[in-house]
Amino acid sequence: MTKPKGTKMTEPKHTIGPWKLSEHYPTCVYDETGWKVTEGDIHWRENWKAEVRLIAAAPELLAALMKMTKDFCDGCPDYDNGCREGKYCKYMSQFQKVIAKACGEEIP
Repeated sequence: MTKPKGTKMTEPKHTIGPWKLSEHYPTCVYDETGWKVTEGDIHWRENWKAEVRLIAAAPELLAALMKMTKDFCDGCPDYDNGCREGKYCKYMSQFQKVIAKACGEEIP
């Protein structure tokens, strides 16, 4: 892992979820207050429905990944010993990079 135990993980800067698909405009995604988060001119693509569903699920996916990564690293018995080569460390490192990318930051 690249962050020491107890370090605050990257904070999201996006509109907090959950997001939902529009009932009337199939390529629009709204937050829970009804504000439009995003819209796209992607209806011409073959897989546009799948793309919109993925966008709508993004905040919940990110939150779950952040919680899992924090809980795992904080609970890892080898983490306190400086282990970065444990069975799941390579996954946690990859997850931290994805979280940073989603939050507009970069972990080297």
